[in-house]
Amino acid sequence: MTTLVSPPFVRRELGRVLKSLRERARLSFSEAHRRLEFSSATLSRIETGKTAPTVHTARSMLDLYLVPANEWDEVLDLVRQSKASPWWKKYMAPRHGRYPSMALGFTELEAAAGELSSFELAYLPGHFQTSAYAREVLRASLLDRSPQHFENQVALRLERQRRLFEVENPARLHSIIDESALLRRIGSPELMVEQLAKIEQLAGLPSVTVQIVPSSTGVHLGFAGVFTILTFPSPEEPNLVYLEHAAGSEKIDRPDQVEIFERTFASILGRALDPAESIALLGELRADLERHGWR
Repeated sequence: MTTLVSPPFVRRELGRVLKSLRERARLSFSEAHRRLEFSSATLSRIETGKTAPTVHTARSMLDLYLVPANEWDEVLDLVRQSKASPWWKKYMAPRHGRYPSMALGFTELEAAAGELSSFELAYLPGHFQTSAYAREVLRASLLDRSPQHFENQVALRLERQRRLFEVENPARLHSIIDESALLRRIGSPELMVEQLAKIEQLAGLPSVTVQIVPSSTGVHLGFAGVFTILTFPSPEEPNLVYLEHAAGSEKIDRPDQVEIFERTFASILGRALDPAESIALLGELRADLERHGWR
């Protein structure tokens, strides 16, 4: 059973497991909710992951479903994970308990993903941003943030990176970056030298693939906009596409629409340098900035 770290995804996995155990016991839905003394709505919400049972309730379900004692711990661990406070809760703004930005919505998805495939056109990916670069980018937003909200966003971005790249089994990250994002003058030359060096370093990790689309390639499908495709460890969780825009963010889960983004990613990939060439280009751009600064 996969270890998950995003409560909504844990609830859905738990619901699928409990439904499977009920069906393995050859108990109908109606018989199960009657014998458990649940309403049909309550059992439905548990099996669809909209809510999670308590440990006590889960024990009753496992007992009714005749689940062997050596299988209980895994299921009860999922119950406890589903109740846990997510690590990103500390980045919620203190005022009214509101999130500092839509970034937390993506964090919830990212924490559960097994693979992320992203394309960036204007900015460098948040997964790779230094603190200084992130501050320059966040200051350009129209969002009205308090100083605490701003600091929360910066801290959240850096913590997301740490968790992605330092956990024992990190998600795989495949990032395609248009060269224009590398050439954009954000902050000082020294800031960009540090930023490019960080991408070079992270691109050397076994879980990370970075590919650059050179400016010489001309028009490509990525001009339509940036996006991230998320793939999850459970085959029961369909791929999602996450988009950010000036008014907020959007999740796309319709299979036909997700397929369009997957085909778009494949098309852009066909125009990109291979990973070794991409790392070499990053090094050349960094060395040129170190020698000459902004030209």
